[in-house]
Amino acid sequence: MEKFLSYTVILFLIILLTGCGKKSVTCSGDITQDDLTASIQVVGDFDKDKLVNQTIEMKFDLTNYLQYANIDSFYEGFKNQYDRFNEYDGISTKVLKGDKDITIEVSMAFDKIDKDAYKELDLGTGNVEISLSKFIDEFTDMGLTCKR
Repeated sequence: MEKFLSYTVILFLIILLTGCGKKSVTCSGDITQDDLTASIQVVGDFDKDKLVNQTIEMKFDLTNYLQYANIDSFYEGFKNQYDRFNEYDGISTKVLKGDKDITIEVSMAFDKIDKDAYKELDLGTGNVEISLSKFIDEFTDMGLTCKR
């Protein structure tokens, strides 16, 4: 009986410490649109099959476009486009400039985003319940590879 109780306590501690129901999925790959390629990595954190946090990193190689404008012009354009997201609770963005590339980082905590913000940002109705399988399907349909 003592062994059974010891095993039960150990099992309970393992479940408690490992966060039963918490999962993380990383989807990554390259997406090309209009001759512009972005290396993308998306990480989704799930609690009991519901997406709670998502981070997206997009790195745009602008080498072929620097003949038309300098990197600072591209940086300012991306920064102006993504800075407005920082005005909303639960969303933060960063735009980083390299010598020939721009990296955009977007973090979203879905439980902190207001329903009105969802509508304003065209993210949906605010009743977003994204499951693990829908998350993976969405990004594999875009051509990314997902790993749990």
